[in-house]
Amino acid sequence: MIRVVLALVVSMAWSLRQVDINNAFLNGDLHEEIYMVQPLGFEQQWSNRKQLESRLRKALYGLKQAPRAWFHKLKEFLVATKFEVSKADNSLFIHHEGSQLLYVLVYVDNIIVIGNDFHAIDQFVKELDVQFSLKDLGKLSNYTQDGFFLNRKKYILDLLQRVSMDRSKGSPTPMITICHFSAHVGSPIKDEHLYRSIIGALQYVVITRLDIAFSMNKIC
Repeated sequence: MIRVVLALVVSMAWSLRQVDINNAFLNGDLHEEIYMVQPLGFEQQWSNRKQLESRLRKALYGLKQAPRAWFHKLKEFLVATKFEVSKADNSLFIHHEGSQLLYVLVYVDNIIVIGNDFHAIDQFVKELDVQFSLKDLGKLSNYTQDGFFLNRKKYILDLLQRVSMDRSKGSPTPMITICHFSAHVGSPIKDEHLYRSIIGALQYVVITRLDIAFSMNKIC
């Protein structure tokens, strides 16, 4: 969907803005009954000195409900400000009023805003900042005369460093088709959460690096 949105920007000569929501998950409301141990330095006890536990009203990072709770909170705000959910993708929101047209594309806490009215985009970002603290990343910078250049270099380098492969030797892409993989060769990753996190990050990279799509299909 991000490529469709950027294609619109180029073809229609629209404005584009990027924002990043600060501590996004902490804005989500919890409807489930979840308790946590009180953090050090903030403990409270019953009269019998039994340790109290805290009931969570807001989502915390690490909770499986946190991403969904945050998205629902953001969706409530967007719908209240007259945005409609796209029928093609529920992460895309559309605001159409008169000749004014705005699109908001959401990827977790990263938001891209495009439209045919720069002032309307600026006003929307201000309203969003009032509701949720955000970091305004400004206009998209990687723009050439021929269009946008999507670059995930920093994201990929950070991912390599995260899995201690930043000094590994690179391989040409696309991958050759005669490689054979086996689930019984090599050492398995003990942390299942880390494995799923890495796969999710690589799938995000595939959006702009189609040359690794075949490799991802082989290992997932």
